[in-house]
Amino acid sequence: MKRNMILLSFLFLQSVLLVSCSMSGDAIEGRVVEEESCKPIEGVIVVVKWEGYISALVDSQRVCVYVQTTTTDKNGYYKFPAWKKSSEMGHVQKIKPDITVYKTGYQWPDRILGKYNEYYLTPAKGMREDRLAHLMRMSRVTTCSNAGRSKKNRYLLLNTLYEEAKGIAVNDKEKEIVDYLEYGAEFSLVDESKPMKRDENGQYINIDPKDNLK
Repeated sequence: MKRNMILLSFLFLQSVLLVSCSMSGDAIEGRVVEEESCKPIEGVIVVVKWEGYISALVDSQRVCVYVQTTTTDKNGYYKFPAWKKSSEMGHVQKIKPDITVYKTGYQWPDRILGKYNEYYLTPAKGMREDRLAHLMRMSRVTTCSNAGRSKKNRYLLLNTLYEEAKGIAVNDKEKEIVDYLEYGAEFSLVDESKPMKRDENGQYINIDPKDNLK
């Protein structure tokens, strides 16, 4: 009897540890429309990065643990499935989504509008320098250092940012932004759990051609 109790206690402890080292997020759906007309925008790239907190020696540390990407349909709607994965960082608390929307030729409005999970975009305006700064901001706000293999889900956004920047950059300083975005797109496909090496141009390679980037 005592042996059975010890075994049950051990199994219970294992289940608690397993639960505490797993992470998950609920399904999300929403919509993207134009600021002035409220018309739906098709083909908007929507990126959600899931962030939470882990305990540190002095205070809690904020970490990004998972990335998902999709695009809006003809009615401007987007949807993300629920997810669950194991954690290599221990127990991550209060995991919540942070959503970013992007489409070539559009920018964020000057004021916050919309309902829950409804986002507005406005046609891009300003100088070329302003647009390049916007593209850099899109890259940085979607960074997720602890995303693991889900970081490849940023590829669609980063490659689209790179393509737009390449089409408008003129001088050497602006072309440095193009190079930065190109490197970010390529590195998002690198599986850091596998051996890596650099090619003749200094880029990391081990890209898996079987990855489905659609």
